Amino acid sequence: MGKRKRTVRALAGAGLALSLGWGGTTAIATGPQVTIDATSGAADSSKRPPERTLTLQLPHSISVKEAAKIASSSGGYVTELRITAGVVSGGYIIGTQTGDLQRRVSELNDLFKANYNREPVVTALEVAEEAKTANSPTGLPVPAQQVLRAAASAPVTRIDTNQSLRLPKTPRPQARLGTTDRTSATDGAQIFPLHFPSTWTGFALPALDGRRNNTMNWFTWESSSGANPAYLPNDWGIEIGFTLYNDNIGGTGSRPYCVSPDQDPDESFWAQTWNTPDALWASNLPSFAFAYADDVLTSDPCSTNGLELGVGHPRGLSQDTVYFMQSATLKGTQPERESGMSHRCR
Repeated sequence: MGKRKRTVRALAGAGLALSLGWGGTTAIATGPQVTIDATSGAADSSKRPPERTLTLQLPHSISVKEAAKIASSSGGYVTELRITAGVVSGGYIIGTQTGDLQRRVSELNDLFKANYNREPVVTALEVAEEAKTANSPTGLPVPAQQVLRAAASAPVTRIDTNQSLRLPKTPRPQARLGTTDRTSATDGAQIFPLHFPSTWTGFALPALDGRRNNTMNWFTWESSSGANPAYLPNDWGIEIGFTLYNDNIGGTGSRPYCVSPDQDPDESFWAQTWNTPDALWASNLPSFAFAYADDVLTSDPCSTNGLELGVGHPRGLSQDTVYFMQSATLKGTQPERESGMSHRCR
């Protein structure tokens, strides 16, 4: 996850409450008692960590099927398909495993369509390349050029707007994080910096395909509370999501040096980590905000699984607009009642 200037953690406590969630399924929702703690740390102005991947914007949008072909022939070089269906955009994290890739991507695509009722198109590809190694005459490594040439040869595919886009219903906020004058704290609110979202709602629930577990987060900067993303410093981003806990995972304490005889550091949670392939994420954030899945887990505690989604450029977001972010990663080995869970905004 890397270091951030300020970390805000909303802890749900030990208990989990059952409620009706998105898609008409039973959701595991964090409880109504939320505590907020803000701590300072080192600065980090990164968006998607450049030392891990390079984002290749395609010359035109292509179909998910064509993108899967390119990824399959890349030998593990393409690690994520960046998708959009209009208001909703996101990514299919496929990792470096190319086996049975068409079926795996089709499965993720079916889940996206089941959630949002529209076929997405692919507009960019994430590749396993450090940006600093881009030293070719064109400024891109040779493998990246090959991927872009293959994408340029693929047929143009546009969003089918005849398919009505279905957005998740916005629930009532579970946590109100601030007040207009910051002199009182009602409804669980605390005195809080105005650049953070003033409300948050989060649910953890099984995904519609039955193979993945799902987290949903909604957040807003309410003008009535004085909150405004424009107050964020220029070089700040934010990350919002759930953190899962399993204290039985041993090792030196930090990833990737995790050693346990019967606990897998990627699988031994209610949901698996971003480092496990075949994951989906989505949001209604505009493209300029540069949303991403925070899959850089190096130095994170072995006992935690951070399923955060990041916003690289949040300052241009709007007040009084409800934004949502979704993650869907493969089910872990721990049932929800044996997996600690908290919500985090950082």
